[in-house]
Amino acid sequence: MTDNVKVTLTEAQLRDLIQQTITQTLTTIGVDTTDPHKMQKDFIHLREMRESGEAMKKKTQLTLLGIFLAGAISALVVGVKEYFK
Repeated sequence: MTDNVKVTLTEAQLRDLIQQTITQTLTTIGVDTTDPHKMQKDFIHLREMRESGEAMKKKTQLTLLGIFLAGAISALVVGVKEYFK
């Protein structure tokens, strides 16, 4: 059974309700809503950490590929030299 309840709010009351809901939600997940600039800095730091991690991953993959290719080429060259001895 559902109750059809009609609530009438002014625009200011609705804005306050939305603001309270957002503040409560952010506080629940551990966000300090009293200092938005500090939170923005935290998000910037997180983005920089993520981007540097992605760059490190790319460089590591390229380095490992280079090592593998150098080893394969070296083995091929040694094999060819031994074959023609």
